Amino acid sequence: MAEKKFFVLTENCRLYPSSPSDDNLKHRWHVYYQCAGKRVQKYGRINAYNTVTERLIEAKKLAETIEENLREQKRKAVAKSVFIADLEGAMEQRAKGLRHKSVTTYNSKVKAFVEFLTNKAIVTPHRNDVSAFFASIRDKHPSTYNTYKETLSSLAMQLVKGGKLYENIFSHIEKLKCEKQPKMFFTESQIARLKRVLLQPEYKLLWVACQMQYYTFLRSNELRQLKVGDLILEESQILVRAEIAKNKKREFVVMPKQLSNLLSEWVKHKSDIDFVLTTPNKGQLSRDALYKEFKKVLLSLNMDTKKHSFYSWKHTGARAWVKSGGSMYGLMRQMRHHSLDQTQQYLRKLGILEFEDDVNAMPII
Repeated sequence: MAEKKFFVLTENCRLYPSSPSDDNLKHRWHVYYQCAGKRVQKYGRINAYNTVTERLIEAKKLAETIEENLREQKRKAVAKSVFIADLEGAMEQRAKGLRHKSVTTYNSKVKAFVEFLTNKAIVTPHRNDVSAFFASIRDKHPSTYNTYKETLSSLAMQLVKGGKLYENIFSHIEKLKCEKQPKMFFTESQIARLKRVLLQPEYKLLWVACQMQYYTFLRSNELRQLKVGDLILEESQILVRAEIAKNKKREFVVMPKQLSNLLSEWVKHKSDIDFVLTTPNKGQLSRDALYKEFKKVLLSLNMDTKKHSFYSWKHTGARAWVKSGGSMYGLMRQMRHHSLDQTQQYLRKLGILEFEDDVNAMPII
């Protein structure tokens, strides 16, 4: 039996006749494809032309239009797929217990995966589809790549436990090796250079914020949400409310006398409900306002913004605490770490060695 011939125009479309030639110009040509198990024929304007070349060009155009329509139908089917609805439902459920920043991270990772499925017209993804997605983001930073893995895998496990997914289709993806490097602390000479700029009048608010992070280790997002009523100036303490804390726990940090005196003067014309740090028109600072403003200072001094940022003041304060002989337990409490091990690990990553004096005390040979 002779093998049936096809004239392939695109992935899904074929041409009739299968052997286009001048002899076939007397017949009506058409493009055909399969849809829901049935053969569909489209004629378009193919037969308005009288040469093989012209008809082939028009048939190709018609086939490409059909392909785009098929892709759009698949995209709509993907958008309505049970898997995506379940994944987005798991995301909504998870978001209830997450910080705003974490919710943003989850949403961005889910959105990227859904867009991949939609563009590829994948209604029900399997492990090979997941592998293809992670291959498409392989050029991202290892920490970003790993966040995709952790985020999507945790949501998939949530679906497995709820009986909505037969297996964790992300479990086979291996994490990339990634040594996360924290920002560096400032040396004494760098602090001197920074102060020459920060003591200028236009940086008054930024300098107050730098000192607050240096002495109290409060994060920038906590600083911008801190209210005057959170300052217990008589006791030299700051209340970190649960709703603004990263760990969602209500805790206190201690202010040294110099910071307490500075803040007493800073807030003397403010009410308890005012923010401690505000924009010029008394509004709340944006999430990255302190980072952006401090980056300008670093750039003006030709300092490396990959090694340093506003957050470097926290590391600088921790180093100063250790160098001045402060207790490790006190540092743990002030940094609101859950254990001494966490504090020691934090110091090691920064290259701050609490046993440096012991090494220097060794006798000379």
